[in-house]
Amino acid sequence: MFVYCSDHTVALIEETKEFEGQLFLKRITLPFPLEPEMPRRDYRWWDIRPGVWVDVFCRPMFVFECANEETKSFIRQQFGETDFSNYSSQILEDGPPVSQFFNSPAILTFRCTMVDAPSVLYGLNFLLYYDVNRRLVNIIEEGRKTWTQGRTFLKDVDASTFSENQFAPGRILQFFKWRFNLVQCNMETEKYLRWKQTPNHHHK
Repeated sequence: MFVYCSDHTVALIEETKEFEGQLFLKRITLPFPLEPEMPRRDYRWWDIRPGVWVDVFCRPMFVFECANEETKSFIRQQFGETDFSNYSSQILEDGPPVSQFFNSPAILTFRCTMVDAPSVLYGLNFLLYYDVNRRLVNIIEEGRKTWTQGRTFLKDVDASTFSENQFAPGRILQFFKWRFNLVQCNMETEKYLRWKQTPNHHHK
């Protein structure tokens, strides 16, 4: 399986004995399996990595390894420590999970505080929004009530050097000269992060 980060397309080359090198699927955007009546969305490159099932036009395929060290290094950079090829045959026997997280949020939302805040910002809380698709961060001062928005603090900050796994409660992230401690996430983000931590991404 070749995954192209530039446009999220996927191509498949056959490696089965006597069929080596044959084109199984030409380079194409791969539709994500969706519940009925939901708008279409395609797999993005960060949806495909070792340890996940991928639906290839109703054919479930399990990603268990990377083809080379360059890809492994990139995966580790983006997702942290990753298990390569250390999967039991039971995973294949069990097959893909009955349900997947079809509604992965486009925006991950957190409440945060500023680390070593200057006096003019001391005591303020902030809302941090991570746009998963565009890989941008927006940070807004929190209003008087929890989870309400005040003034914009940082707008459309390039977060392409961060991996999605770095956006989690308890992590400290730096943007320009400011460091933010992610204290709490909203309900939708929490549900998504919990799902990511479950074996084979099952719902609990």
